Amino acid sequence: MTKSKVASRNIMTTIVEQFPDDHPNIRHIDNCRNDLRKEMYEGRGVVQQFLYLARQSRYIYWVMADDLGVMQHAFMVHPITVNILRTYPHVIGMDSTYKSNRYEMPFFEIVGSVTPTNQNFLVGYVVIRNECTTSYRWVLQRLR
Repeated sequence: MTKSKVASRNIMTTIVEQFPDDHPNIRHIDNCRNDLRKEMYEGRGVVQQFLYLARQSRYIYWVMADDLGVMQHAFMVHPITVNILRTYPHVIGMDSTYKSNRYEMPFFEIVGSVTPTNQNFLVGYVVIRNECTTSYRWVLQRLR
């Protein structure tokens, strides 16, 4: 069920229905899901798994690391959205969350907004170490 992206609460409901004598709680479900995820990593760290999934899904990506090999920035874009952006480059919106993830790194989203059907399209995602001029310059250079 985890591989099918079923929510933990729905997994718990199914288990309670099928095994009424067991009394799992949501923490048990989440712990099992984390164990399964770690098995799927096959010994890769979080960043290595992130890049592995990007390669596997054929995303175009750029990563900047410091001298110690610690990831500073990661820019990821799907090839189809690159073609859409080349066709409709007129208006691009950019927005950043403020360190709301567990790694305390801002998540930066780039969205294109002018198509013949007046629909927005996601251009790419960026995770940046900090919100400084050099970080945003790096992002804009990759976007170009």
